[in-house]
Amino acid sequence: MAHEAQADPWAGVMDAVQIDRAVLAGNSMGGNIIAHFALKYPDRVRGLIFVDAAIFTGAPNAAVVSTLLEFPPIRRWGQHAVRFLLADDTRNADTIKSAWYDPTKISAEVLIGYRRALRTPDWDLGLLAMSRDSDQNDISARLGEITVPTLILWGEHDTWINPSNGPRLQQAMTGSKLIVIPNAGHVPHE
Repeated sequence: MAHEAQADPWAGVMDAVQIDRAVLAGNSMGGNIIAHFALKYPDRVRGLIFVDAAIFTGAPNAAVVSTLLEFPPIRRWGQHAVRFLLADDTRNADTIKSAWYDPTKISAEVLIGYRRALRTPDWDLGLLAMSRDSDQNDISARLGEITVPTLILWGEHDTWINPSNGPRLQQAMTGSKLIVIPNAGHVPHE
């Protein structure tokens, strides 16, 4: 699912809990989603907090991947591949640990929490759909249209998204503030 399409469900959640305007925070891909939300629903956003946001990280072969994933046998193979890579506890733990600057700070409870998403029905199809639609997520040319107060947080040692994207995002968003968090990786809030 393209990130722009994910804005509508969030607007629905805000409606359901009677929140007219909010400060939205998004880590990694969530940063791209809140940027899409801010463009689609500007009157509903008080401010934004981007945390190691995946704004400038478009997949180079997204159109090819998108076409291939429309073919059912390839999509089925993709399901097996993501399950192989992420559903195995050891490989899953290694992936999660790679997001931390200091993986010794990850408790068993944290790993269990991250794995909880893998119990969601069809999680693998959701991940494949996000890969399939990733070519629709490039929002970089429209960042200047976002005028709400914006805070950009970045882990100094992020190995998932290059920390050089923090200053680049700050430059694209007039009046935004960048804070680089020392001794932190892709998930500085952890």
